[in-house]
Amino acid sequence: MTGWSVRQEGAAGAGVWLAGAVLAVAGMVAGCGSPTSPLAAALVKPVASGVQHLAAQGGPRRPGPSAGARARWRPPDVPAHAPFTAVRWIRVPGGAWQAVAGAGALFTDSAYAASPVGARTLITRVDLATGRVGPAVRVRGESGMTFGGGLLWVGRGSQPTSADMSVIALDPVTLAVRHTVALPQPPSFGIEQLAYAGGLVWVATERALIAVDPATARMVADVPLPGVNAQDWVYVAASAAGRSLWTTEDSGGGGPITVQQRNPRTGAVLAATSGPAIGLGGAQIAAGRANAWLAYATGMLGGYFETVSEAGHLTEAAPPRSSGGFTNSVRVYLVGRQLWITDGMNDTIGCASSATGRILAIVRGSGLLPGTIEPDGTGRLALLIDGDILIARPKRACGP
Repeated sequence: MTGWSVRQEGAAGAGVWLAGAVLAVAGMVAGCGSPTSPLAAALVKPVASGVQHLAAQGGPRRPGPSAGARARWRPPDVPAHAPFTAVRWIRVPGGAWQAVAGAGALFTDSAYAASPVGARTLITRVDLATGRVGPAVRVRGESGMTFGGGLLWVGRGSQPTSADMSVIALDPVTLAVRHTVALPQPPSFGIEQLAYAGGLVWVATERALIAVDPATARMVADVPLPGVNAQDWVYVAASAAGRSLWTTEDSGGGGPITVQQRNPRTGAVLAATSGPAIGLGGAQIAAGRANAWLAYATGMLGGYFETVSEAGHLTEAAPPRSSGGFTNSVRVYLVGRQLWITDGMNDTIGCASSATGRILAIVRGSGLLPGTIEPDGTGRLALLIDGDILIARPKRACGP
């Protein structure tokens, strides 16, 4: 292992994660904006599998409100001091909990009302230029998404059966299944098990890191993860250009977070360390070319830290760490030169310098229930807000 230090935000003491373990899991589920979040789906472990197309205009309605209530839906107010201004709201069927951008569209996943929790996911295409919603498909056992090689890749395997353990490639316009690649084992726990780097689709499974060539739809690498078992959490992420690959590992019961920078073509470890950050349920990654920001839970609280790779070593970036005040649902996203931070538990959205970590603008208690943030390709942001999409323009302090 190499030398290691971190800049840590809003960190709780090492003893907090153990006392708050059960509440932390509940909090992370709540922080995803839906009881049918990917984390909830991983814990429930549904039993069904399959893909079914829906009508091109967007699929079934979000469970709960009547058609009249939906017609009267009014988007939430964006606080005047928020670090962005609202451009357009887009209503998403089922209430999205995660989004991936690619080919001029945003692909969301959400619960399908007619199925048990987590057993069937609704994947919907949203055109970022027009706001058109649809088509949509139902995917059973969905366990994460990424975009690469001109296709949307969806992991399946929340229930370890031969039918579930696969990665499917969907057409970015029609969402028709182009390829199905069987996996030797189900994807790992967590909500980020797929990434596109080095021209390959990487899948974090229970005991290995699997690479799929999108050109041939075949497995081309099977990289063992020593010390990882079926109950551990493994996350994988790539930089925006797909030039770097990062993974994190953490015991399901909590403990030191292991971080690796990997070769994006082979999966070989370039630099790695374990701790001293202690987390529960893994660490979400915002990957850069030679650095990564990681958000993690320590119980009811949470924080984020940065690691920088230099000559095979992972070291802390200057300036010194600063205090935070985040919960276990804190998440981080790199968009251009800015680091965006969300916290669904305390309704926080902010931006910071990706070079220094200094917060440039932040709003707490926003009432927006923020989730995933993706760039829309035009300098604007696509934010998941309480299950719907807000296209927003960053304010000057948080601009590209």
